[in-house]
Amino acid sequence: MSETLERNILLVDDELIIGMATKQKLAKIGYSVTVASQGKHAMEIINTKDDISLVLMDIDLGNGQNGIDICREIINRKNIPIVFVSSHTEPEVVSLTEQVTSYGYIVKSSSITVYDASIKMAYKLFNERRNKDKYSKYLFTALNNATEPIFISDLNGDVVFFNIAYLSIQGLNDPSQIQNKFSEYSKIITVYSSDGTLLEKNDWASTRGLRGLSGDDVVFYVYQHRIQKILINLFTYAPIYGDANEIIGSYVKIIGKVENPDPTIIKKIIKDLNLTIQ
Repeated sequence: MSETLERNILLVDDELIIGMATKQKLAKIGYSVTVASQGKHAMEIINTKDDISLVLMDIDLGNGQNGIDICREIINRKNIPIVFVSSHTEPEVVSLTEQVTSYGYIVKSSSITVYDASIKMAYKLFNERRNKDKYSKYLFTALNNATEPIFISDLNGDVVFFNIAYLSIQGLNDPSQIQNKFSEYSKIITVYSSDGTLLEKNDWASTRGLRGLSGDDVVFYVYQHRIQKILINLFTYAPIYGDANEIIGSYVKIIGKVENPDPTIIKKIIKDLNLTIQ
């Protein structure tokens, strides 16, 4: 949001005299304020003025109107920050507003300096969230359309993301058929290492990442019980870290098929699992 737009505010307050006084104070520090005394009027302004970039919303709008309900209507129409303004300081009232939006709460008796700081913080939070959402969409699109199968697990080992290529390698075309729960998908695969060692569940590519381990071009022999086939691929895996540098999940990419897999290991797997189909 541009700095120019971050000056255009809609103030919704049923007490018109107080609303106009607040408008004048905000105008002195550079804000352009439009005042609405009713919810209906506020919605008309939202629908007709494209430059409104923030709303200061009173909770009590008189005549049975509720600022929280109007806030919900605005959010459904336009993605802009809304800061509640009220004389109420009861925790239960503040809690109600936080269920709708979390850009701030100003007590009406506050100084214009508090208004200014609260407005600037609301714009800051809004821009940060919007940029984060945009980045997430870029990342999702890139991962989802990657040619290599990719999946991401949470701390429980459950699959929280998989791309189109991962769906395909599972022999499926319907995302709903993917077993997301580790307790379920661990029943339909058996995993061997590059030397033919049967691996425990905590030593698979995804669970290695959860233990803080990383690997590139690691060979796994995976028998897929659903499609009755041994898949021999190169895997890259790594832990995913959160803001506090704690592990919050693991990332796995299946790079490609192993061109010349060891036939003795394949025979071992067939014998171990008593397979009749390869």
